[in-house]
Amino acid sequence: MWLHVDGSFGGTVLLSPRYRSLLQGLAEADSFVWNPHKLMGLPLICSLFLTREKGFLAQTNAVAGAEYLFHEESYGAHDLGPISLQCGRKVDALKLWLSWKYYGDSGYAQRIDRFFDLAAYAEDIVMQHPNLELLVPRASVNICFRYLPPPGIDINAFNLKIRETLAQSGKSFVNFAYLGEKLALRPVTANHELEKKDIDDFFKHVITAAEELLQQYQD
Repeated sequence: MWLHVDGSFGGTVLLSPRYRSLLQGLAEADSFVWNPHKLMGLPLICSLFLTREKGFLAQTNAVAGAEYLFHEESYGAHDLGPISLQCGRKVDALKLWLSWKYYGDSGYAQRIDRFFDLAAYAEDIVMQHPNLELLVPRASVNICFRYLPPPGIDINAFNLKIRETLAQSGKSFVNFAYLGEKLALRPVTANHELEKKDIDDFFKHVITAAEELLQQYQD
């Protein structure tokens, strides 16, 4: 059996001594996917696929009939062709290397810790507002919440309408997800330029949109 871990945006937490324990046991996995573009501020295409077994990628990506391109005697640490699905395409790993070289482990650790602090700040806002409901306890840098309208109004449809209203206004754009049958608005604190004021503004926009929608129901 092959054990694979999809690290997604959570994989970057490895760079934070403060939160690294969230990935305890990762060393037991056979492979691990990590998307630096989600928390490290890199381009969307930049992702990592790591394996514990040395030589696995070279074996998996080996193709017949490409002797004109790949020569066994020239294999080396700098020849990524035989071990990459990208072959001669853009060297996205360089983007990660340059960024990591510039900010360093400590620089990224500070950024990641800050993301968690901002997520906790957003969570507190939800917990303190009488019309907002936290659907699951926060465990990372995203929170799942919804606005609770008066009884008789479809909660899922109402929150989806809030999301559409915000997107059309250009004030805020937030994703959503279903937790069972409950629709949750799902903000993620992953922007390196994000400030507490931005979070305050986001929730202000949510509340304002909800109140305006409720006015329409009453009219």
